[in-house]
Amino acid sequence: MDKTGMIVALTDGVGAAFGMASRKSFYAQLERLERQPLFQKSPPSQKQSLVDLLAIAAFYQNVIVPIESSGSFIEVLNKAGATHLRVANDKLDRRFANASRSAAQTFRQVISKSEIPEFLLTYATMKQFAGAAIRNYTEGEK
Repeated sequence: MDKTGMIVALTDGVGAAFGMASRKSFYAQLERLERQPLFQKSPPSQKQSLVDLLAIAAFYQNVIVPIESSGSFIEVLNKAGATHLRVANDKLDRRFANASRSAAQTFRQVISKSEIPEFLLTYATMKQFAGAAIRNYTEGEK
């Protein structure tokens, strides 16, 4: 099973702050997922799908949501007369907001085309994630 391929593919090129946060989140959640009985009982192909979905969820939570929020925040700041916002070493200005918005739109197109429901990308517990993802996976096979 490839545990790193999806998260590496998603986070390459998004910057150290976003990439590191996504990877840390993914690996911490992966440890919890692997302890879930639903995951342990799953066939290998389903396990791979769950690991890949977990990587997509970590990317969504740590990159897409903050990007979308910062884009809205930058618009408010611009109306107030600010020219940019700094997060870590990154200057978030109009150019960054436009590029980020484009990345978020592309991500949304990919999950839409892949028929990944957005509700699978946010969850309260790992048990909830595993159960919802497995139900979605088995319904997709029908």
